[in-house]
Amino acid sequence: MEPQFKRILLKLSGEVLAGEQKTGIDFSTVEVVCKRIKKCVELGVEVGIVIGGGNFWRGRSSGNMDRTRADSMGMLSTVINCLALCDTLEQMGVKSTVMTAVDMNSLFNTTSVSGTELRKALAIAIIFTLALFIVKNIGYLFVALQKYAIN
Repeated sequence: MEPQFKRILLKLSGEVLAGEQKTGIDFSTVEVVCKRIKKCVELGVEVGIVIGGGNFWRGRSSGNMDRTRADSMGMLSTVINCLALCDTLEQMGVKSTVMTAVDMNSLFNTTSVSGTELRKALAIAIIFTLALFIVKNIGYLFVALQKYAIN
């Protein structure tokens, strides 16, 4: 079967990874999601994944908490989900990486829209954990992918 698209950007809510538990990570659900991603990769589709963190934290329900700190906690939730997805994909033999706009160099690559790293990384499954300005303006990511990654 010939895929309709050469590259896709998959947006997953964090809640998807919680499965029926509704919170945290249900690894049997993560495995189901990763098997579907693996099928796409095996067809030759380059997969970018953006994932939320709502299975751990929702900033809008943080009460009187400072908005920036609440959003930072949400960012950390996306990091946890990205690591779970990346590890499961790699266990299935799918080469993957996590990229983030938040400086966490000891954990992953920091996303830059220089193009070179993004172009190289698109040869594998990329799991993005993005800074809030990109999540709020997801079109920015699409423009970056088109500008730097599409032939």
